[in-house]
Amino acid sequence: ASALDAGDVLSPGHRDLLAVLVRGVTLEEALLDLLGKAAGPSGGRRAFGTPAPARGVLGVGGDTGDAVAVAVGAALAFHCRGEARVALACCGEGTAATGAWHEAVNVAAVLGLPVVFAVENNQYAFSQPNEGVSRLAYTAHRADGYGIPGVVVDGNDVLEVYAAAREAMERARSGAGPSLIEAVTFRREGHHAGDPAAYVDADTRAAWLARDPLPRFEEFLGSRGLLDGARRDYLQDKVRARVTGALEWARQQPGPVA
Repeated sequence: ASALDAGDVLSPGHRDLLAVLVRGVTLEEALLDLLGKAAGPSGGRRAFGTPAPARGVLGVGGDTGDAVAVAVGAALAFHCRGEARVALACCGEGTAATGAWHEAVNVAAVLGLPVVFAVENNQYAFSQPNEGVSRLAYTAHRADGYGIPGVVVDGNDVLEVYAAAREAMERARSGAGPSLIEAVTFRREGHHAGDPAAYVDADTRAAWLARDPLPRFEEFLGSRGLLDGARRDYLQDKVRARVTGALEWARQQPGPVA
């Protein structure tokens, strides 16, 4: 999302809260929707993917595959108007196995639309390992079937993801059509509150937790003299206070009237 320009649009997945915040939705707005409050952008009707069309956030559909199709619709509008704007569609690898996703990617490829498909591959979708649903090693390999570029990146490396996204968006903006980016990462928790994620073995979990993107980026900043322990602690405390305060405020707001 950080690689998008001001006039571009984002069609996020239901886990893309940070991407929505990057596009200008405030933390308070997102929490109001998350808690089903009347003052939220969706009036308390949509808990994930706060919609903010004026800020280029399309929101999440009831089916995340539909959100990808909506992004393709936005890209078609840009194409028809001759506008140098890009749509970014985010989803997980589970959504990339649905018919709506395949149809959306195929239409975008055939028409050469300015859209970037970003697949966040946490390797288990709901609870099934990737090898249980596809013979391909990577989702990005499906790009060959549509005749568009596909790239696999380390989803836990902030700079690698940004570089790939920026390249794909510049390609789309220049009229060269869509691209598929697969960011390989790991879901630290279960798919939902009642999922203990027992299907992930301990060694795999430990290996991925050691590659957490936040400490890795902190180390990168520290190696360049941009972050030390004191500054890190200050930022953590500031963010924690900001989130805690906003959450307490949002919880006190009234719910929607039936």
